[in-house]
Amino acid sequence: MTARITKTRPADGSSLFGSRFGKVSLLKSASHGVLLLVFLATELVHADGWIPAASKGDIPSARTGHVMVRIGTAIYLFGGKDEDGELLNDLYRYDTIRNRWFREEPVNSPPPPREGHSAVAYQGSMCIFFGEGSSGVLSDIWAYSSITKSWRELPSQGAELPAGRTDHASALCGDIVVIYGGRTTTRQLSKSAAPSEILGDTWKYNLKDGSWAKGSVNPYNRYGHNMVSSGDKVYSYGGATAMGVTTDFWVYNVTYNYWSQVFPQNAIPGRMFHMADFDEQSKSMWICGGSGSSGGSMQKGNRLLTSELTETWCYDFNSNNWLRKADGPAVMKAAGGLIPDSQSVNLKMMVFGGLQNNTPQKETFIYHASDVMPKFAVHIVVLGSSTAEGTGPSDNHHAWVNRYRNLFGNRERQPSGL
Repeated sequence: MTARITKTRPADGSSLFGSRFGKVSLLKSASHGVLLLVFLATELVHADGWIPAASKGDIPSARTGHVMVRIGTAIYLFGGKDEDGELLNDLYRYDTIRNRWFREEPVNSPPPPREGHSAVAYQGSMCIFFGEGSSGVLSDIWAYSSITKSWRELPSQGAELPAGRTDHASALCGDIVVIYGGRTTTRQLSKSAAPSEILGDTWKYNLKDGSWAKGSVNPYNRYGHNMVSSGDKVYSYGGATAMGVTTDFWVYNVTYNYWSQVFPQNAIPGRMFHMADFDEQSKSMWICGGSGSSGGSMQKGNRLLTSELTETWCYDFNSNNWLRKADGPAVMKAAGGLIPDSQSVNLKMMVFGGLQNNTPQKETFIYHASDVMPKFAVHIVVLGSSTAEGTGPSDNHHAWVNRYRNLFGNRERQPSGL
């Protein structure tokens, strides 16, 4: 039996099941009229790796020390320092579905320019804390509403208030924002740093009433670390002390107000100024980039020397292991996080900007985790023979095609017909 291949496409030019699922062909027997549906799944997956996003729109200028938070399917970016050393207070929105940047135009004046601040997303708003301004460290708190497109300064109340700081970390647990560490000076830190210049205090800010409560002190003062949260716990990894970059891992129990150290089964190189986020579905903490040294922190005189890192790591809470993932952009003081993907159940992450070779960047990178589906697969479906050679498939044959279209086509728009 001989067969010929007829590449069949809908009138609108799309493939039968959408381009995400590869190519579809119909094979027809010249002698028996047997129709075979051949499905080549060559585009099912993204391999584990980072790729430039090639974003469109109002792409933010090159910067470092900015913050980003996710609200719905959008990611909001605020502040930082540009390549001329100027502090920024502009605001951008990244559409994760359209891969497009938009310049936000608030209806009122923004907060003072800054870098080294922290941020959380809360009830449709981006809340920013502290940072470094033109006159030194800051102690103010602001919230930007994605609904009203307006800024407002939040109150700070309590018998005792935290000192202004920069390069600290924050994480949200319910209505409580946990602030830990940072530094109270804007000068280059070294082994000669005074104890008061690097902080180890913990604070809890209530977003409902603007009140502060002091938490327990972590055994180690640090800055340049990052934190994520899950339930009533906050996890802190890395950062730097006056002695150098650290690799320790801590958890803070918000309910019972105590810190305890986490001891993974394997160790990874220490780092500071990295990006971190938590995936609730897989119970894993993801970190990428940052600054460090695989051989330990280096010193030039009293000054700490580090280099940008490309590594991506995933900490699996179930196995208590760090898992090495694909290398990404070599940047420190970048911002980003996990992003929703309506086309896949698999994890995606983005990073924008940061410092590379002492130069602020303006690239958007996207990380795709490995999919469950294979990278290549072939499906052959026998549609049966026609009642006469040269006629199309019968209603029963259409039923077979529709079964496979329903199986695969829910990921993208289905064409109207064969």
